[in-house]
Amino acid sequence: MRKFYFLAFLFLSIQLSFGQTKPDHRRHIVFDITGSMIGRGVDMRGIPNKDIWEMTVTLLEKQLNSFSSGEEISLYLFGSEVNKKGNFIIDNSGETVAKIISIVEEVKSKNLFETCTCTFFALNAVFDSYVENSINTTYLFTDGNHTSGCDPNCSEISAEEVTTKFDNITKKQDSEFLYIYKLKPQINVPETLKDHDKVIIVEDALNELKVIITPVNSTIMLNKDILVSNQTFSFTGTGVREFLEHDSLNIHLSNFELKNESSINQSAQFEPRILILDNNIHEIELQTLNNLGLFDNGIYKGEVLYLFDNNSTIKQINADGTNINIEIVPGKTKVIFNNTTPTVTIKFIDKN
Repeated sequence: MRKFYFLAFLFLSIQLSFGQTKPDHRRHIVFDITGSMIGRGVDMRGIPNKDIWEMTVTLLEKQLNSFSSGEEISLYLFGSEVNKKGNFIIDNSGETVAKIISIVEEVKSKNLFETCTCTFFALNAVFDSYVENSINTTYLFTDGNHTSGCDPNCSEISAEEVTTKFDNITKKQDSEFLYIYKLKPQINVPETLKDHDKVIIVEDALNELKVIITPVNSTIMLNKDILVSNQTFSFTGTGVREFLEHDSLNIHLSNFELKNESSINQSAQFEPRILILDNNIHEIELQTLNNLGLFDNGIYKGEVLYLFDNNSTIKQINADGTNINIEIVPGKTKVIFNNTTPTVTIKFIDKN
């Protein structure tokens, strides 16, 4: 008996964003446990180290509290060695944050401090643990420079090698970053990391809070029938709570060009032009200078940049006497205007 199997493949161009599953976001905490954190020894200038342990643990707790429920946190403690202390899932109860803090505090209660700061060795191990098909973000808390001659592990990986590895594995994701929290001002970040566009260095981390803002919709897909999309923002950093409790801060959406393969440009913008930075969902509508009926069948692509009122992606505010440095992730949201005609393919398979 002949059986016919009807297979219909429908390409849907009418969508607001990619239909694929949003990747998991995995956070990697890399925490310095060398003796200088509690004031042991002297720095490179011969000045006795300051005890910053409690201040740093408080800073770490602020960072952990900025993560969303359901996100996975990996905790690494490093000095001469790098020790992964486990994976933890953030929940709304606060128990996970308390558990991570208790593990870190155990270093002091049991005097588990180490001597050498093998930063590149530690970062290399963390980058090796990145999970594919996930967004991986690393937060390095350290108070000292990498000490290359202190321990064999410190000499195993160079700044150039660890930067190359980081560069290779982050090419797949626009939203993967390395945050370096400088707990003391004399730390020198190698040029290879300092100049990397996915490395964010937090200066004077113990005295000034940091907030990093990322547009959730890194790609917006529209067509002539659907011109409206939703935009939300995610917040990370040590000053998220203070920032969200502060008076509202606005963000401006730049003009942009929609271009097709024939290099035909259409000037475009989103309305409203100004959004309030908060946890709400913001509806934005595409507007073009040309009549939409003039668009030929094809795909147009563009990029919209989010800026503060100072025409920059960086801004500082003061909340209750504390400076909060705010930065919008240095990237652009892709806009794809897809005006191709949806097609249906019908295929008959003759099967006996």
